[in-house]
Amino acid sequence: MGHFVVWTDEQAKALKEFIELEGLSYQEAAENINALFGGSFSRSSAVGKGKRMGLVSPAKPAPKFPRRIKRDQAAPRIVKPAPATAPRHVIEMRCAELEPLHLSLLDLEPDQCRWPYSESPHTTFCGHQKLVGSYCLAHFELSVGPGTASERAVA
Repeated sequence: MGHFVVWTDEQAKALKEFIELEGLSYQEAAENINALFGGSFSRSSAVGKGKRMGLVSPAKPAPKFPRRIKRDQAAPRIVKPAPATAPRHVIEMRCAELEPLHLSLLDLEPDQCRWPYSESPHTTFCGHQKLVGSYCLAHFELSVGPGTASERAVA
């Protein structure tokens, strides 16, 4: 536990003068009292003694950054219109010449293609036999392109 700090009447009087008359902060007051009386008072002990004595804290310095003003919750919220955007052109997706089985993720077996389809509200998967990685051959070629890695590097 902490130790008790004993304030003499002279130290308490000096604290009151530093805070109320000179307008010092509690940190500055504690440093001055330590210099005058050879003590080891902390800012916290000066704050505690000042509160017990009923001292009024010195004015706090102005904040470096102004506080944000909170919006009145009862006031209507102003909604800015979305900026006008140019119409997007439709991107045509590449498709394999393969009719997917449209299996759900839970229905897929470990050896079935995991190429996703989102034609319906829920994503479904190809479901054909996997040959390379996670995909059937047709979907693997869509993902990396035809040929070997060295052939693709030359192209």
